[in-house]
Amino acid sequence: MYTDQQPVFRQGDVGEAFYIVKTGQVQVVKDGVALRNIAKNDFFGERSVLSNDVRTAGIVSVGQSECWVLHQADFLTIVDESISRLLIKRIQLQDDSITMDDLSIVKLLGKGMFGCVFLVVHKVKRSLYALKCVQRRKIRMFDIAENLQLERRLLLQIDHVFVMKLVKTFKDDRHVYFLTEYVNGQDLFDVIRVLGLLKEIECKFYSACMLLILEHLHEKGIVYRDLKPENVMVDDVGYPKLIDFGTAKLISGRTFTILGTPHYMAPEVVLGKGYGLPADIWSLGIMLYEFICGGVPFGEEDEDPFVIYDKILHESMRYPASLPKGNPTRQFIEALLNKNPAVRSIGGIPKLKEQKWFFQFDWVGAM
Repeated sequence: MYTDQQPVFRQGDVGEAFYIVKTGQVQVVKDGVALRNIAKNDFFGERSVLSNDVRTAGIVSVGQSECWVLHQADFLTIVDESISRLLIKRIQLQDDSITMDDLSIVKLLGKGMFGCVFLVVHKVKRSLYALKCVQRRKIRMFDIAENLQLERRLLLQIDHVFVMKLVKTFKDDRHVYFLTEYVNGQDLFDVIRVLGLLKEIECKFYSACMLLILEHLHEKGIVYRDLKPENVMVDDVGYPKLIDFGTAKLISGRTFTILGTPHYMAPEVVLGKGYGLPADIWSLGIMLYEFICGGVPFGEEDEDPFVIYDKILHESMRYPASLPKGNPTRQFIEALLNKNPAVRSIGGIPKLKEQKWFFQFDWVGAM
C-alpha cells in the first residue's frame, strides 16, 4: 500500500521487481517531469527486470494506491517466450529517444483531410512505425490545434495492448508529426464484410476486447465518443487495436458536444443535454448488433443524420428470429442498448463482464 506521492521506486534504482496496479493510480516521473499515469490493472517495471538495467524512470503513488509485486526470479520463471516478445515490443514503443533523422519512409499508408500517414522504419533497429503528418496550414485553417494537443495528451496517458500506442510527437515549420505503433492489418469494418455474419465465439471475442479497452479508458475518465468498426484495426494475428483518438475527451462528469458517427451515437448524445462514459457502451451495443445481424439497428438504409437521430430516439429494437426473447446474446445487446444511460451504466463494465452471455469466457486468454 502506498500513500500520496510515496515513491514505489526511483529513477536510477536497481530493477528487482515487476508491478501490477491493484487499486488507485501511480505516475511515471522521468528527470523530474511527470509523463503519464498508470491505472488499475496496468503494469510497470518490466524493462529493468528483463534487461537487468537500472530504472529509467521513477514511479510515485497518486493518492492512495496498492500494487501486486512479482520479484525478478519469479517473473522470469512465469513469463514465457510469447509474453516476453510482447513485453519487448512494448518497451520498444516506449523509446522516446527516437528522432526524425532515425527514420526512413517506406511507403504511403493513407491520406486524410489534414495530412498523410506513412510507414517508416528505424534505420538501425529496423523497427516499423506509422508516422502521421498533419499540415500546419490545415491546422490553422480548421482550427484544430487544441484537438491535436488533447489527442497527444490522451494517447501519452494510454498504454494498452488493444490501443495503438503513441511513441512520440515531432514538429517542424510545415508539419506536426505523430509517431505511432504500426498495426499491420485492416480495419474491422472491412473484416466483418469479408467474414459476413460473425459466429457467436467471434462476437464474444471482439466484444470482450472492446470492453477491456473501454474499461481501461473509463478508469482514466476518458470517453472515446466515436466507437465503430472503422476505428478498430485488426492486426496480423487477429487482435483488435483501437485507433484515432481525435474525438476522445477527458471528463469528470458530463460533456455536451454533439459529435461521433450518427448510426453509433447514444440517445443522450443526440439530445444534447449532456452525456458521459455510458455513451461508449451504447456504441459497443450497436457494433455487436452489427456483428450478429449484418447491419446497424437504427437507420441502416438512411444517410440523413436527422432521420437517423429520430430513429435512435423513437424506434424500438427489432431482432431476427435467431435472437428470440430470453436469448443470452439478445439480453446482452439489450443491456448495452438501454436508452437510459443511468440503467446502462449500473455496475459499470465489471458488471457487463459478468453477464450470462460471457459465462465461462476466458478473459485472461482474450488478452
